[in-house]
Amino acid sequence: MESYTPYSDIFKRSPDFRVKYQFLSQDNGSPREVFEGRWFDFRYPNNGDLKNSHYIIRPEFEDNGGFTILDKWLLIEPSGTAEMWILNEKLTNYHREHLKLGTVGYMTIGTDDIAICEVIELISL
Repeated sequence: MESYTPYSDIFKRSPDFRVKYQFLSQDNGSPREVFEGRWFDFRYPNNGDLKNSHYIIRPEFEDNGGFTILDKWLLIEPSGTAEMWILNEKLTNYHREHLKLGTVGYMTIGTDDIAICEVIELISL
């Protein structure tokens, strides 16, 4: 098992918000294989100056008990919950203004939507 270092250890703070997610099938219809160590960005609709952007907001996937998965190569379940971390702290106030409970957004790789998400908890926002 290769260990994953949680953002809470790196940044010494709490996550910004939590989402429930559902991975989208690949173009060929097969399920996605996603691991905790994979980096995603996040996009969501808003009317701010940076609308239509892909933000550097990274997920940390949780197990069924709500704990961060610490195995970097463990296959992530197709649906579940994840804590979300705004890595560009200069944009925290922007997201505080625009992200709300119930906001629907997407985890992305490049311009590809990988998972649909709904904000279910605001933690540090």
